[in-house]
Amino acid sequence: MSASLLPTGGMGWEEFEDFLDALLVRLRLVPGLASRLVDSSRYGRQGQKQDGIDHCGSYDDGTTSTWQCKEQLKLTEAGVQEIIENTGVAADKHVIVFSRVADGKARREVTKRVGWSIWDGRDLGNLVRLPGCPCAAQGRRRLRRRR
Repeated sequence: MSASLLPTGGMGWEEFEDFLDALLVRLRLVPGLASRLVDSSRYGRQGQKQDGIDHCGSYDDGTTSTWQCKEQLKLTEAGVQEIIENTGVAADKHVIVFSRVADGKARREVTKRVGWSIWDGRDLGNLVRLPGCPCAAQGRRRLRRRR
């Protein structure tokens, strides 16, 4: 496994959503970002209609965001299209959070839509390692315990 890749693949959907929840809370504390996340929360709970998202939040510049967790083996072009079509919550930014490494086809598909992006396992590793992010040391300890 690459040093920049977190072992998020195979966590299971519930633990992966918990991981994202904790990461979003800690990203609020990172200084110097162009726009700082000021609020985020889970969007409903298991069994409820969630309109295609798992988390929602807002930034200090007034923009809003949603996050949809995908803890699965592959993220395909068709999968990206389906996620986008099934998202029923309006926001300025929408993030597909994928537990493994996204391929180029999935990334190309998501760039066709304004405001959409993918955070994959490599991106998550980069976010955890942001300077000033209080999640860096704690996240590495937690993930090491899982191995």
